[in-house]
Amino acid sequence: ATNHRQEPIITEHRIGKGKVVYIAPYYGQELQSLSLLKITTHILDHIYSEHQLVKIEGAPIEYLINEQEKSLWVSLINNESSEWEGKIEVKVPSYVNEGKVKEIWEDKDIHSEKKDSSLVFNTSMTPFTFKVFEISKQGDIT
Repeated sequence: ATNHRQEPIITEHRIGKGKVVYIAPYYGQELQSLSLLKITTHILDHIYSEHQLVKIEGAPIEYLINEQEKSLWVSLINNESSEWEGKIEVKVPSYVNEGKVKEIWEDKDIHSEKKDSSLVFNTSMTPFTFKVFEISKQGDIT
């Protein structure tokens, strides 16, 4: 990307198996405020999405991902006063192959589907609640 004088403000250089992204504006922020430039947000979203184990779709929600030896735990925390509905997409092939999802606090199996190279399931949450899902890696859910 360039500025109005056609000077580069964002550059990307590949080094080995990785890359370096340089954002020239002051910490990628607007000059008049602390908010990030839209292009900075877009670049960070793109970089993060390449490496995420899990993708959460729906209204914004707090979440934690914990990778265990035999399972992946996805914790969702609904801090809002409204119900949350969304889709969870597990993008790690070793979890997708087994396709077993369990909500551990309610001790119940969750229906999931394999979609391309992902495992997908839907859930909803009442206001001010949390859920913890365990996605089996080797077929055994504890």
